[in-house]
Amino acid sequence: MAISWLSETRDNSRRPVAGFGAHPTATASAAPTIATFIEANSMRSLRGGCPAGCLQDSHAKPALAAGPVYASNLPIPRNPMRSTRLALTALLGLLSLRPAVAQDSAITVFVIRHAEKGPGTPDPSLTDAGNVRARALAHTLRDQKVSAIFSSEFKRTQETAAPLGQELSLVTTVLGAAKTDELIAALKALPPGSKALVVSHSNVVPMIVEKLSGEFVGELTDADYDRLYIVTLKPNAAATVLYLHYGAPSPRGSGPMRP
Repeated sequence: MAISWLSETRDNSRRPVAGFGAHPTATASAAPTIATFIEANSMRSLRGGCPAGCLQDSHAKPALAAGPVYASNLPIPRNPMRSTRLALTALLGLLSLRPAVAQDSAITVFVIRHAEKGPGTPDPSLTDAGNVRARALAHTLRDQKVSAIFSSEFKRTQETAAPLGQELSLVTTVLGAAKTDELIAALKALPPGSKALVVSHSNVVPMIVEKLSGEFVGELTDADYDRLYIVTLKPNAAATVLYLHYGAPSPRGSGPMRP
């Protein structure tokens, strides 16, 4: 099992980005580009493209040169939404270059928590911020050839999936949030090469990712709305898990989970 993480730095703090080989005092002009990094490190890591983000492969070998590059040294894109979409396209394209993976027969599953919800009711709708995030999700995945969408029975998950479904003319398959085994079976039964979106809840998303991949990715708090997990199910090979951030940055906190 290989997990890759798209971590983030939203201030100018110097947070190390594992995988890039350079001295900590490197300037932005000296930061390696995606192309030169891939050429030197051959998919051991990738600059993700969201604000000051990076992608790291947990099975990466040590970088060719000593010392990390810091996220604050890397240029921040002017259009984060477009950059996230382009980074996702580039990432999935680069993964298909791995010779051991028959990418055309892999099943790719995008797993997210619903967008921001309203307060006070058992089945709230999305807030204005949630509707903006739902549209950002559609923008992020619009070019990924998603062919199936799954959500739970609640309004907030279905409303999160709706913009992408409308754009791609897809009908969302609704399964109860507790029916994770049924969901996993449906995902694994998709035709080879399929790409699916799953919209669920903070206390269910980690379970879905773990049941698909065999890897626990940690819990989500009530503040976590911007994580997009990418699980690739490959024939005769271990699954891989990536995550990146999409839409407006969620505030980081450790509050209790409220699905």
